Amino acid sequence: MTATPASATPTPHRIDGMRPDAPSRAPFGPFAVGRETLRLTNPDVVNAVALETGEGPARYDRPMTLSLFYPAHGPVEPSPVDSLLRDGTTRIQLLGQSAEGAPVADAGAGFPLILISHGWPGNRFLLSHLAENLATKGYVVAALDHTDSTYEDQREAFCTVVHRPVDLHFALDTLAEMAAEGTHPVLSRTTTERVGVIGYSMGGYGVLAAQGGLLSPAALANVPEAFAAALTDYTTAAENPDPALEPDPRIAAMISIAPWGRQVGLWEAAGLARITTPLMVVGGSEDDVSGYETGIRQIWKDCSGTDRALLTFDNARHNAAAPIAPPLPGPRVCVSVCECRRRAAVRRPWWQSCRIDDPMASVVMKRKRAKQSKKTSERHSSRPVVHSRAVAVAVVTPHDAGLASSVVV
Repeated sequence: MTATPASATPTPHRIDGMRPDAPSRAPFGPFAVGRETLRLTNPDVVNAVALETGEGPARYDRPMTLSLFYPAHGPVEPSPVDSLLRDGTTRIQLLGQSAEGAPVADAGAGFPLILISHGWPGNRFLLSHLAENLATKGYVVAALDHTDSTYEDQREAFCTVVHRPVDLHFALDTLAEMAAEGTHPVLSRTTTERVGVIGYSMGGYGVLAAQGGLLSPAALANVPEAFAAALTDYTTAAENPDPALEPDPRIAAMISIAPWGRQVGLWEAAGLARITTPLMVVGGSEDDVSGYETGIRQIWKDCSGTDRALLTFDNARHNAAAPIAPPLPGPRVCVSVCECRRRAAVRRPWWQSCRIDDPMASVVMKRKRAKQSKKTSERHSSRPVVHSRAVAVAVVTPHDAGLASSVVV
């Protein structure tokens, strides 16, 4: 990929591709999409950067930027988003369905809220293709920038381990307050009684931690000392776990894509069994960052206290189902923006990003509408599994991805 000089205007990269054989719930819904940026401040929280550097105040007012993707009155003229690649300097413009500042659509009974949490590093636009798709179907989607974890300000990984659940709860609390005040044009039309959360990679860790998952005390032996002290109350050994890990009853369902941590022993079965929020875990069978058998799939097994599903993209690596693809010549192969050309997201070139994005959008809609079951079953197949229960395992191959709407999860 050729870096774009700071003075040049990059050609927008389309993020709204849709295959003709996309699953039935994947195509865009009836709404146009608007976009708005909010800048918030969470007062008096732990300063994880001070833990890393040994400098600065122990607590500080933590900034957060987020983007709202929302149903808008159409038609709209989509406007590009300015973003960065992983190097923190290469500019990229993303162009999809959303228009900055478009007027919000009439809500009727109110648009449900979904939070999206990016990976480490990443930014709030990493899953904007999915955020826009959901907005066309009547959801308000808040995509977060996690300070100290973006391409622009990346710090030590354990900074974001400390902050992820705090950020998610703060964002939900603040957006709910704004919705209740009734003055914000979008949030006044948003309902927050039943909220969905989606996290990718470190964001996948974050949604699990935010909804009650506790870490393994043994893992802290391999964590820098300053962070180990801060994370003690995040573990199963804590007499009084950190309030940031108290499940929020407003969160009705969550999706954890390629969740990080189990493969290095950060999680343990007892801590994950505390989660009671309905859960879908998504990953690639060749994930080389979070691991599959010892990581993603083990997390699905360990979350034994809730209704849960596992969706596996066969032969895909860490970026399956989540990050947008950068502008590459030729077919749009699913290579993550965060990985550029250094690491392919998949082992085979026929896993084009639309072959993953389209089933992902469809499965998210099915998961949000599926009735829950207390039973768990597992079946592996070279084709998507059709299962009568809401809790199932599906292994999707690229040649079958167009059929993924038949997967009940």
